[in-house]
Amino acid sequence: MADNKKQSPIDLDLHRLFDIGIFLKGVEGVLEIIGSAALFSSNTKVAGRIIRYVTQGELTEDPRDHFTRLIIYVFHRITAGSIHFVAAVLLISGVINLTLVFGIIKKDVWAYRGTMIVLALLIIYQMYRLLYHASTFLIVSIIYDAVFLLLIAREYKKLIDARSKTAISSGV
Repeated sequence: MADNKKQSPIDLDLHRLFDIGIFLKGVEGVLEIIGSAALFSSNTKVAGRIIRYVTQGELTEDPRDHFTRLIIYVFHRITAGSIHFVAAVLLISGVINLTLVFGIIKKDVWAYRGTMIVLALLIIYQMYRLLYHASTFLIVSIIYDAVFLLLIAREYKKLIDARSKTAISSGV
């Protein structure tokens, strides 16, 4: 980072938010990879036994328990292929997140651009999903991603400006 003495408190706070966002994206990437590994190694028969064991007592208590019946209904329609598809999506997303995070930490221009593109596409997709399924989680996710996108754009501009000043002062 450039000379912190020349930055306003707001600039410093925004940079801290950017750093926190990068950290969270890194954690998200690691969790996605761990989740994909867990899904790839899961066995639907074993998971089915676990679901039955966990829900058996609840159904014995209240055979009309709608939530428990919903869990069983959804689980019985999940195939190994769909589990592996979700695992693959998580793995790809995790690898992309970590690649972009490490690129931004190294201050690689391509990583800032790539992250802005990925986030913009994600926000567009989330807004499309919001048209068909209103969800508080989705709204919060859109706001989080939009704020993070603006912070990345701000840091990208600062990086480009700093590199331009360096190039001009070195006579390149």
